[in-house]
Amino acid sequence: MTAEVRADIDAATLELSPSDQAILAVGNGGGLDAARALGYSPTEYAQRLHAARRRLRHAVVRRRRKLAWRVPAAA
Repeated sequence: MTAEVRADIDAATLELSPSDQAILAVGNGGGLDAARALGYSPTEYAQRLHAARRRLRHAVVRRRRKLAWRVPAAA
């Protein structure tokens, strides 16, 4: 992963709701312990994690499209 992509992901994460940020922060590899820590059932946790990842993906795409408009075309 390039530094540019990592920066886009970090910036897009800040655009998400605090609950999405919390789920994503513990989401990778958290499993049952993460679900319990956040007060969700395992099924609800999995659904919320999936939705948070989808919203993050869309936020990254929106951000990259917005930045693409600012970059002058190569001659």
